[in-house]
Amino acid sequence: TGTFSILNYLETHFPEPHLTPPIPEHKALMEAYLHQLESFPIRSLFLGSLHQGKKGGLMAWFVKHSYQKRKKVLQQYQQYNPNLAPFYESKLHDLTQLENSLTSETVMSHLQNQISSLLDELEHSLEGRRYLIGDMYTLVDLVWTCALSYLSIVGNHPFQNHPNVATYYQHLQARPSFQKAGIWTHFPKKFMFKELGQYMLPKVAKGLLLGLFLVATGWMAKKNFHKHVDV
Repeated sequence: TGTFSILNYLETHFPEPHLTPPIPEHKALMEAYLHQLESFPIRSLFLGSLHQGKKGGLMAWFVKHSYQKRKKVLQQYQQYNPNLAPFYESKLHDLTQLENSLTSETVMSHLQNQISSLLDELEHSLEGRRYLIGDMYTLVDLVWTCALSYLSIVGNHPFQNHPNVATYYQHLQARPSFQKAGIWTHFPKKFMFKELGQYMLPKVAKGLLLGLFLVATGWMAKKNFHKHVDV
């Protein structure tokens, strides 16, 4: 299910606050923007930038760990719900393709060029405007809120060459809904430690148990050896 379909469903079934322009021409423009954004693989850019960028290391590990975790969950769901096996298989295939793309410099370079073009177009569209369509915050502004937040996490001053975009993002961040939604503009340390703990603590515990077992086994073997020698 695409982003446009999900947003259209939410707007239809949960109409407050209303985020679709009442003017038909503005609504058509909003839908064109949404379809444009839907075709852009922001997920690949976001995760690939974490994996390959200057913030690599721990972030690269986090990306790899998160996908291993998601694959494991999907495989479990596949076993518990055999009727939905094709759906989960499709998700697993999608994750595998995404994981492979993260290590491709060619793919990442292409994605960077795409986002640069989109930001150039956004910069031009925002000239003299607070929001993209008229004076109303619409669904397309909502999507750009998430996209620009992703970019702010992975980039060092990602909007320095786009002053209109930078101002626009400041307006989006100042909205009460931004604060209530808890949208990330950086990775919270608490979250990273939590994920790291969930992954590392079981391994540390297993290592300690194995170490204690080996020490105990060695001590028993040494004790039995001296017992036989004394006899």
